Amino acid sequence: MEILFLWRKGGENMLQIDDWVELISETEDENVPVGSLLQVVDITLDKKEAWVRPDYRILSIPVNKLRKV
Repeated sequence: MEILFLWRKGGENMLQIDDWVELISETEDENVPVGSLLQVVDITLDKKEAWVRPDYRILSIPVNKLRKV
């Protein structure tokens, strides 16, 4: 399993807005199960968290819990 490292410059693993990611680890939100596909809507300046949209909500999830699909 390939974990996404956002601080790496360039390359195919560089996460961008509108990318689709898969949740690979549990979060505090029980309504978003592991394996969920999420759309990236924003990325924090330190590139450690991504704001993602699982449905009508927008959640902040640490990037080490996401994998680019």
